[in-house]
Amino acid sequence: MADDRTVVDTPARALHYVRHAFPDLDAHEARALDDGWASHPYMIDDTWVFRFPRADQVGSQYRKEMQFLPRLAPRVAVAVPDIECVAELPDGRTFMGHRAIHGAPLTRDGIDAMSPSTREAIVVQLAGFLRAVHDFPTDKAREIGIHDNRGRDEYAELGEKARHSVFPTLSAHDRAGCATLFETFLGDDGNFEYEAVVTHGDFGGRHVLLDETPRVVGIIDYGCVGIGDATYDFFPAVFDFGEEFTRGVLAEYGHPDPDRAVGVAYFYRVADVLDGWLEGIREGAEWKIEDKRRELGRALEAYAERGNA
Repeated sequence: MADDRTVVDTPARALHYVRHAFPDLDAHEARALDDGWASHPYMIDDTWVFRFPRADQVGSQYRKEMQFLPRLAPRVAVAVPDIECVAELPDGRTFMGHRAIHGAPLTRDGIDAMSPSTREAIVVQLAGFLRAVHDFPTDKAREIGIHDNRGRDEYAELGEKARHSVFPTLSAHDRAGCATLFETFLGDDGNFEYEAVVTHGDFGGRHVLLDETPRVVGIIDYGCVGIGDATYDFFPAVFDFGEEFTRGVLAEYGHPDPDRAVGVAYFYRVADVLDGWLEGIREGAEWKIEDKRRELGRALEAYAERGNA
């Protein structure tokens, strides 16, 4: 990131820019939330969530969300962010805010503690949400700047780049695991025989918020919205919620091949991690590389455990 970029990486800085851009909010307190890959998010007065750019490409993500979310909201039965505040930092980059959707992230421990009836109700909510997202017209999505996800050629290219730039730093065991996942995925024509739909792109636990009931009250973070295989939206659930719960969502959703959806989750996770690792190399961002190094280890361990089960 260039030296002249405005970095908003503390609550005090966030509060300063919110007060300056939106004096009518009468903001008093900022609290840091968990950093995302692309943004520094802050809770303002327990009422607003503001996100400030952390990565160079985040501006296009913000614009995509601002166009997509108002069109998605009437189609889903849970809350999604309603972006009301948009302004520029001194460097010209956009930051934005929406009223907070209060809730606790859905976790595997939380699922395990639920009664069967509560768990089933949440399965129904999640499947219904994904059906609504996937039913969003792809032509309308493209009109507002939502792009196609990777296809076979793009995944093959990702694998080649990883072999040159990432694999030399891995153990022989991890290199073999990555290579097997790519070869298996790319060699199966069935992985590319789908009708393209709009995908959430990051349907993981921290983006699914529960109230005290518990029921799903909101689903957040639409920076990775794309157009591609519906199956892609189930891979984070395998890792965050477990295979059994994910199979329940797949069944309620009506997925035509749950076994395939669960199986390719391990490829999608590893591919996602390698993509982030390569981004870290391009940017010289050591924190991204180390973050993805840890994630890759966990993903390959889960893959190995499933193979030995």
